[in-house]
Amino acid sequence: MTIISNTRKQQLKTFQKILRINFKNISLLDRAVTHRSYGNEQRIQIGNYERLEFLGDSLLGFITSEYLYRNYPDLDEGRYSQIKAVVVSEDTLSKIAHSLHYGEYILIGKGEERSGGRDRKAILADIFEAVIGAYYLDCQNMSRVRNFVLRFIAAEINLVIESRHEKDYKTLLQEYCQKTYNDCPSYKLLDETGPEHQKRFQVSVSIEGRLLGEGVGASKKEAEKNAAEHAYRKISSSAVETRPVRGRQTDSGEIVLSKNVGHNRPNADKYKGDSASADKSPRKKRSDRQDKSSSDKPARRSRKSRPAEEESDAPKKFYENIDFDAIRRAKKKK
Repeated sequence: MTIISNTRKQQLKTFQKILRINFKNISLLDRAVTHRSYGNEQRIQIGNYERLEFLGDSLLGFITSEYLYRNYPDLDEGRYSQIKAVVVSEDTLSKIAHSLHYGEYILIGKGEERSGGRDRKAILADIFEAVIGAYYLDCQNMSRVRNFVLRFIAAEINLVIESRHEKDYKTLLQEYCQKTYNDCPSYKLLDETGPEHQKRFQVSVSIEGRLLGEGVGASKKEAEKNAAEHAYRKISSSAVETRPVRGRQTDSGEIVLSKNVGHNRPNADKYKGDSASADKSPRKKRSDRQDKSSSDKPARRSRKSRPAEEESDAPKKFYENIDFDAIRRAKKKK
């Protein structure tokens, strides 16, 4: 059994006041907020939060699902999954843990702390779940654990119901897959490298066996989030719809637009969406339209349309200006 110093006991007592819960076995709470890197640097055998996180994750999922089932009977299973995915996500849990100052009470290695581990979302979310698991083992009372969890989770559920939450890419991808494929995306761990205090995870996400994207992160959850972002961005860019063009393609690949394109016809908007009125509307003959257009516009006088009198007078005026007598005299002199 790990010996806890009086200073540490006082810290954990303050932490319990913030959480508004009481532990009979304080060592369970201490283990729930101890990171693996702390024992590695101290070179001592000390428990960490990872096993408690596993238990707390299951409890959190069950309590959230039960609350949704009992309080929102009009929603279907797909909507339940969407809400739950947001509520138990790393972003939501780390936000709650940060508001309760979890980071100030974590036992963590110096190297991990220098790299920002005390405020890292993945660690805060994991410890939030670990505290739930530790509290259940300590009190052995599901009602108390449920009240503790719902004190924070119920408000987040309401935000999702009212669509006032900030959606992450895992949620957006899940909503897209459920709408398009009626199925949820699956995540798979591809690789895990690096020392214990500086792990690197590579995860893929797929739907119906088709690879959508991959991601890398310092934790599995972070890698899943990055994989979801990669997949959702790729789907969004490829799903841009383009309006088809009516026409024909030449041998050289050039598109020749059709002359009778519907949205270019006169009065197309007038009959749009009203097929009955469009069918009943009489179509005028080309000759009728030409007669109407010619009556509205002033006629252009071309050379062909000039009066015959003007055409016959032109040569007369030309010859009247010629002195034929002068021409004859000039010929005689030659």
